[in-house]
Amino acid sequence: MKVSVIIPVYNVEDYIEKCLNSLLQQTLNDIELIIVNDGTKDLSIEKIQYLVDSNKNIKLINQKNSGLSAARNTGLEYAEGEYVAFIDSDDYVESTFLEELYIAAIEDNLDISMSGYKKLKVNKYEEKERNYKLYNTVMTGVEFLEKELKYKDYCMEVWDDLYRLDFLKENNLKFEENLLHEDELFTPLALLKADRVKLIKSNKYIYRQREDSIMSNKPNINHINSCYFIINKFLDIYTNTTSKTNRYIMMKLLAHLTNAYEDKIFNSDLSMSNQKSLLKKIRNSYVLNIIRKSEDLTIKRKINYFLLQINFEVYYFCNAFKRILKNNDHL
Repeated sequence: MKVSVIIPVYNVEDYIEKCLNSLLQQTLNDIELIIVNDGTKDLSIEKIQYLVDSNKNIKLINQKNSGLSAARNTGLEYAEGEYVAFIDSDDYVESTFLEELYIAAIEDNLDISMSGYKKLKVNKYEEKERNYKLYNTVMTGVEFLEKELKYKDYCMEVWDDLYRLDFLKENNLKFEENLLHEDELFTPLALLKADRVKLIKSNKYIYRQREDSIMSNKPNINHINSCYFIINKFLDIYTNTTSKTNRYIMMKLLAHLTNAYEDKIFNSDLSMSNQKSLLKKIRNSYVLNIIRKSEDLTIKRKINYFLLQINFEVYYFCNAFKRILKNNDHL
């Protein structure tokens, strides 16, 4: 089996048939489709049952609703392919999507074979252009991540890539469950472990930007907590690595993430009790220690600024934050 394609399904009855048909029409042979029914409440499975019944290369796995990360992890348990792809069930792909990625992976013995995508919004396509310096060069994952951040061209999505299954298993790489923004954690962790990665100049994945998707909804406490969790994961890597390169990359990544999360913080609608809870998390974390240790003043300011942007009443938060910084006048 060349490629295992994992497709989590939850309430996508309007899109799943197109997604599955696009995968059945791939030019690459010897692939398997692993559909993980994550306790869908609509007619998603009924819509594709005829395809499941008529194609021997489709596996259908049913589980109670546990979230996207858990569904992907379940799919990994059943995967038998040399490489694995993670496809979102409301998206679809062009016919050569898997073949182009697989050929690159085999020719260069890649741990991760990466491509780009087209964004579909209101029946209009928008192609995602990457920095030309990132294309068609085999690098370590660390080198690639460093260049992405250097060129301000960091992309965290997993669904337009192929991952060598043995690479994922050897490094125990899975998706963090009960987390939003799961790709933002998984992708850097995978790149830090990868010996050989390459980005090919191909945009055959069609990402459907839906107004009713999880990521399009107004941010709430779950979004904020996920952002906070991810940031602390990378802070933990920063404090525990002895590699100067990895420490530098982690700080660059943290600066990128804190900037990216600002809009979510600004647009959230947290109650006062949740505001106080989040303040307590910040107060008890070691974020401030990392800021103090950082030698990069730009990154220091950006992380400090992120803490100040959390959606508290301005007067309430500023006074509380002043108390935190009372003994840290040099910040």
